[in-house]
Amino acid sequence: MPAHDLLLEMFKRPLMYLWGERYDVAVAFIDGFDLACEGGVLIGLREWLVPKVGSGNNIVWGGLVLDLAFPTAESPTAELEKDGGHKRAVEFLFALLREF
Repeated sequence: MPAHDLLLEMFKRPLMYLWGERYDVAVAFIDGFDLACEGGVLIGLREWLVPKVGSGNNIVWGGLVLDLAFPTAESPTAELEKDGGHKRAVEFLFALLREF
């Protein structure tokens, strides 16, 4: 099964692959998956995200996704700890990766 299809399966059933619906866990899993695929899965993702954010050429892709998930927040990472923040960020991450 191609790597892209495996990721799509994870998006359908995240709790089969992740230890809870936490944004940091999802990012770590996807980074590890990309590493296992010798960096071929996320090629160009950060460069694709920078124009969407409008800045952040020096920020890792996980941070850029948070900026997009919580665009009006003063601190996107603080938004994660609010009720449903991690779930919302994980769902947004999966939607962006599908688009990518």
